[in-house]
Amino acid sequence: MKYIIRKFLALFLSLILSFSLFSCTSKKTDTNTNAKTNVTNSDNKASKNEIKEIDTPNDFQGVADYIHKFKKLPSNYITKEEATKLGWKPGNDLSKYAKGKSIGGDYFGNAEGKLPKKSGRTWHECDINYNGGKRGADRILYSTDGLVYGTSDHYNTFKAYYDENSNKK
Repeated sequence: MKYIIRKFLALFLSLILSFSLFSCTSKKTDTNTNAKTNVTNSDNKASKNEIKEIDTPNDFQGVADYIHKFKKLPSNYITKEEATKLGWKPGNDLSKYAKGKSIGGDYFGNAEGKLPKKSGRTWHECDINYNGGKRGADRILYSTDGLVYGTSDHYNTFKAYYDENSNKK
């Protein structure tokens, strides 16, 4: 009987050890590679078949393509109001309150008028390349009618990912 108990205990301990080793060596995925896209021409149009609604991109092209295809932000974005309800305050590390999330979906006023204006068009913004710590200067600005622009210098200059010409059918 003692022999069977020892064998069972040895088997049990080896299972626990192998599970713990497996979890320590599991692949670490980068959120920037979750939604890979191929640029097919100079208009920055990506292969639409590669983007899935369950993807959570965090890079400029990945988020721009996601917004263009699904007309919404990926699920890894929460508004400032949602983050605040979780205890976050501007200037704090969002990842301490909402692991894996980025700020996005809030209204952007375009007060300087650097983005295209049109009657009825409103703009929203989202953080790009956020992986914890302080929020950087990288943002995507997207409009209610499908325009998507990016900025790496906190709204001084913009790059068009999907402009008025990209959205014509």
